[in-house]
Amino acid sequence: MSSPAATPPTPAPAARRRAQRDAFVRFEGDAYYRRNARAESDPVRLDDPPLRVLRGLSIQPRRVLEVGSADGWRLSRLADASTPAVVAGADPSLEALRVGARRDPRVRMTRATAEALPYADQSFDLVILGFFLYVADRGDLFRIAAESDRVLAEGGHLLLYDFHSERPARVHYQHAAGCHTYKMDYRRMFLWNPAYRCLYHETVGEPPALGSGDSRLSVSVLRREERGAYAPAERGR
Repeated sequence: MSSPAATPPTPAPAARRRAQRDAFVRFEGDAYYRRNARAESDPVRLDDPPLRVLRGLSIQPRRVLEVGSADGWRLSRLADASTPAVVAGADPSLEALRVGARRDPRVRMTRATAEALPYADQSFDLVILGFFLYVADRGDLFRIAAESDRVLAEGGHLLLYDFHSERPARVHYQHAAGCHTYKMDYRRMFLWNPAYRCLYHETVGEPPALGSGDSRLSVSVLRREERGAYAPAERGR
């Protein structure tokens, strides 16, 4: 007697898989922007870790994309400092995009989410993932990594700025029912690939006390170099 065929698992409803993305597109992106918008002179913006690290590494990109750009304030500062030819920002918040478009026409603002970027392959030599991965749906992480890799040029740099935890952790997101925040070392999304190597990594904030939440941030810069990532095959192998 043949054994019965295995019953395939029931796929999760699309709405459940994309709950956080949909929340940010429909309402939470604008709400998040209103809660966190800051003046240009705010000390948090004046001492921005990603900009400080880019200066320290002497990275002067010609084509820049920031995903999770809000109103593009960081891109405006980059445009002031290094005069890149293309400066683009992608964010789900319509309110943030309107503010950015009025304030600085150099920044090309687009409404988009990270798992479906509306840009051509290898369009940018610097891609910034700017403090949104911690609220991204876990089912989108592979798509986000693939899209970031697709639009990043060979020899380009990827900057990650987000919450950091050595031990992955999930916390309820207090601003939207059913959503969570996720803290981990987001370099792991890319460093399995030998084409990526970490040039710089810094954690900001003190390690958490036993039993407390981890509120540290990290800024990391990775370089994408497919050429030379693999040793030549031996003859006959």
